[in-house]
Amino acid sequence: MVIKLAVVAVCLFAGVCAQTCVDQDNRCSEWKRWCGINNYVDENCKETCDDCPTGGGGGGGGGGGGSETCKDDNAGCPGWLSYCSWHEYVIKNCKKTCKICQTGGGGGGGGGGSSSWSACSKSCAEGTRYRTLSNGTKQWEACNIEKCNKVATCGSNQKQRKGIPHACCNDNGISTCGKVNIVQRIFGGDDAIRKAWPWMVAINSTISNRLFCAGVLVSDRYVITAAHCMADVSTGEELTTDDVRLNFGILRLTDLATARNTGRVDKVFYPKLNQNSANSKKVFNYPENDIAIIRTKARVRLSSAIHPICLPGGEITPKDTTCYIAGWGITSNANTATEVTHLQEVAVQNMDLDICRVEMAKYKNEIPEEEAYVQSSNKLLCAGSLHKGANSCRGDSGGAMMCQRCANCNWYLAGIVSIGVVDCTIPIPAAYTKVVDFEAWIRSVTSISREYYSCSRQVGP
Repeated sequence: MVIKLAVVAVCLFAGVCAQTCVDQDNRCSEWKRWCGINNYVDENCKETCDDCPTGGGGGGGGGGGGSETCKDDNAGCPGWLSYCSWHEYVIKNCKKTCKICQTGGGGGGGGGGSSSWSACSKSCAEGTRYRTLSNGTKQWEACNIEKCNKVATCGSNQKQRKGIPHACCNDNGISTCGKVNIVQRIFGGDDAIRKAWPWMVAINSTISNRLFCAGVLVSDRYVITAAHCMADVSTGEELTTDDVRLNFGILRLTDLATARNTGRVDKVFYPKLNQNSANSKKVFNYPENDIAIIRTKARVRLSSAIHPICLPGGEITPKDTTCYIAGWGITSNANTATEVTHLQEVAVQNMDLDICRVEMAKYKNEIPEEEAYVQSSNKLLCAGSLHKGANSCRGDSGGAMMCQRCANCNWYLAGIVSIGVVDCTIPIPAAYTKVVDFEAWIRSVTSISREYYSCSRQVGP
């Protein structure tokens, strides 16, 4: 689970600015951290952002066959490949590394090679926009990331949406699922954080007493998790569940050994395979349909700290909605893994699935099966951030991507942590199993009564 910002130096080289390269706003020195992210800052703070022209004439006419512009202007470019999709300095100065070179000859006056940026999806609080590159692919970036003005007060029976201080929600939802029993704003305290996500389940092995996945409580008898947590990704066969323990209401992993609110696995259900297999024991074809339902041997005793989340009820999560993920996964990349003992939470943005397809295509050599599935499947959600490290990581698998309903403050299970790149500290979103696409199957297995919700919003608040 990555909750700290990925800090990227914007002024990456020392150049000599032209005489006309001056800041146009006296506040520029305070905005240095927005260089390469905010258009106003880029256009009006060129001196602060070290984005001064380096000379050389320009102009028109035809230039050669494109080789002059197809080069990296900084020796550090190969190390910044992961920033090609969003960082303005890297995009402008690392054309060869980012593979956005012009392929044609000439064209006067510049600008060739890509279309103009689309309108930002939101006026504040982080939207997204894209432009089409010369090779036909889309390039996405975060835009208008400044905070919106905070709402003064919410109305009666309303409260502030979590992580969205400029929007309120109705606190009178009829359903009992998806409710939390603490104040909306959490400043600290183990008890408060634990009750913030009362449906989170830590799944561990009693043999090693180590956590290997997370799960999500959806009723007093059923837990949803990722299929790859319960089945072998190579053979597709179900792993033994004799030593699997489900831990409810857990905040600290150090409490696993003495946890009292635990459960055992009675049976695991998987979606039907897309094709018949010669292996009769095969239940899962990794990474397709990465979701599983665990039925517990005994009913879970519910409380304010142990409570189920809602299913989507048919609600489609609007683009650029602020949602949350929680888990006990590592907080750095695979080579410098740092395990956590406390439940972590981080806000993520529900994005266009095309963003995950574009970003993960750069890592097809590292995660070929996963990347191919992301390119072909629509049964996924894409969530994270394009300007900071906010992501799920190893150990978070099977956990929840949770969003508040459009109609009220209740939380519903939008996605299950499934696919991400190896280094989860870089600002590339992850792919989540889209729960609404499996909702009919989930309800048929669990007998959870159907609720119907919709959302007229195209973009989140």
